[in-house]
Amino acid sequence: MHPRGYPSKSTVFFARMTLQIVYDRLMNANSLLVLCLSLWSTPASGEALNIDLGGGFSTPPASTYGAAAYQPGFWNPVNLVKNDLVDINGNSTPVRYASEANGGFLLDIQGATPDDKLLMDSALSVQSTRSAATFSNLQPGLYDLYIYCWAGNLLGPKDVTIRAFTGAGQVVGGVRYGEQWPGQQVLGETYDKLRVEVTPGDGQYIDIAIQAFGDFNVINGVQLVPIPAPATLTLAPAALLACRRRRR
Repeated sequence: MHPRGYPSKSTVFFARMTLQIVYDRLMNANSLLVLCLSLWSTPASGEALNIDLGGGFSTPPASTYGAAAYQPGFWNPVNLVKNDLVDINGNSTPVRYASEANGGFLLDIQGATPDDKLLMDSALSVQSTRSAATFSNLQPGLYDLYIYCWAGNLLGPKDVTIRAFTGAGQVVGGVRYGEQWPGQQVLGETYDKLRVEVTPGDGQYIDIAIQAFGDFNVINGVQLVPIPAPATLTLAPAALLACRRRRR
């Protein structure tokens, strides 16, 4: 017999078992959700860099400026050689930059926003047969290159071929610009976007060439945006699907 108002031992046991089952299911669901979020948000391993070429001739853009890559952060003002480039978070990296440019100059672009003007006004004069910009000691992996190339008020109109070489081969793109600044950064007119793969060993480099008719051409800046490994991108949707099923 049990005193009136007190549950039986079997009732207490059943209640405890029910609570334990509910707790275990909640913990499993939360653990899987954390796994989903960690897979989805795994950062890329390469260096994220903003480069203002010819930067010694003008002030670099503000760290709030992301340009066409929407990658705000520190901008490296460089000319012909620079060791230990700084990433977008202000951290020193082992990445080295070098150029075979003839030198830098100012374009005095009219009609550009203040930060667009700071990036694009300063440029390097390059020849088609020489390297416009080489980055070495990079982390292996995929990168999106945003290569800024515009000098319409000086050389336009003009068709320019842009080549990016790595240990995996070359990727070819280009821009076509007129004599007037278009008012903002425009893909295929003021910059091009190329995806390249940096392979392990052999300097782990990206070499950029700017090729067009005429005595010289220009390059205004480069952004290197590391891309997450493909395995991360394929695992994340599967994990999210599992989260949905478990929550049902």
